[in-house]
Amino acid sequence: MKNITSSKNMETRLKKWRSGAEAVISNIKRGYNLARCTWKGWEHFASKVLWSAIAYNIRVMTAQIVKLV
Repeated sequence: MKNITSSKNMETRLKKWRSGAEAVISNIKRGYNLARCTWKGWEHFASKVLWSAIAYNIRVMTAQIVKLV
């Protein structure tokens, strides 16, 4: 009985984790125009993704700080 319970708990946790990850990806794609990258070359693409992720993280951290104040 314990294995069934822990299995359902793990399934629920994985679903929540996946939905959270999909939300973050969606926010980055919409907020930082990552649906299509017009920068040429792999290095430029990697730079666009890196800086977009950094900007998103700064936005999230700033929102948390403002919420605390």
